[in-house]
Amino acid sequence: MNHFVLLLICIFSVEAFFRLNFLLLVGSILNVTKRVLYVIPQDRISDHWKEKIIPMYACRIMKFSLQILLIFMFIVSFLFISNTYIFNFFELIFSFLGIIESIFFTSVYVFLRRIFIK
Repeated sequence: MNHFVLLLICIFSVEAFFRLNFLLLVGSILNVTKRVLYVIPQDRISDHWKEKIIPMYACRIMKFSLQILLIFMFIVSFLFISNTYIFNFFELIFSFLGIIESIFFTSVYVFLRRIFIK
């Protein structure tokens, strides 16, 4: 039963990453960071404009980071819910066998998802 629930949570986690645009959020943080790293050392850009734009970039990075944090909390909450109903579920997740199973389940699911869902 524990292994089946682990499979379901791995599938749920992969779907959460895809459906909630996790990779898009990470890419957005990287793009804003590149802009910040471009703006700060520029001598042609006035300090007045930098004072206005850097806080805007910081707010964008915080917004994207908060969205990523919420995705992780959403997934972790399902782990805690599963642990309350299934005895020793955390022991399975954090054991060597559980980590290997999680990697295997997730890899197989992503592979099958790419084949069947285009």
